[in-house]
Amino acid sequence: MAYNMILTSEQEQRRKESKQALKSLKYNEMCYSCKSFCSGCEGTRNKVYSGCIRTEKADGFPSIYTLATYIPELVKNNDWFSFDEFLEDLRNEPAEVIKYLRDCIQGEKVTGTYINACEKILEALGEDVPERNIAKIRESREKVHAWYLEQEKYMKVAREELSDLGF
Repeated sequence: MAYNMILTSEQEQRRKESKQALKSLKYNEMCYSCKSFCSGCEGTRNKVYSGCIRTEKADGFPSIYTLATYIPELVKNNDWFSFDEFLEDLRNEPAEVIKYLRDCIQGEKVTGTYINACEKILEALGEDVPERNIAKIRESREKVHAWYLEQEKYMKVAREELSDLGF
């Protein structure tokens, strides 16, 4: 008996991005969650190979497949250039990556999908997810809106002056 799964267009897009992120990795997926990787083992670039005699599960490092679902959102936002770069930073400076993701949730990055991706990554890392600072987000949006209205006012004056000069 076959089952058909129907996905929304958003879910389908996320699935495609996740697959693409995994394909873009420099090394085999199993290498990234291995304790021996970069500490005595150079890893393998063979993407088909799935059995390694050196594999030691790294404590506290989340599944590469879980991260692949959410990292494309960070790459789209230009926070990291690639999935590999994110994983390297996470391995070398986990506290900095966690701090950055928490700051994003607190309102520095305001898109809902971006904040959701940051929350899911923190959950995958076993970290507490901070409350979203809705007041700070609203205040930031109000400041941007006020600045935009002020710029519109200046543009209107400039257009009138140009019109008076015959342009």
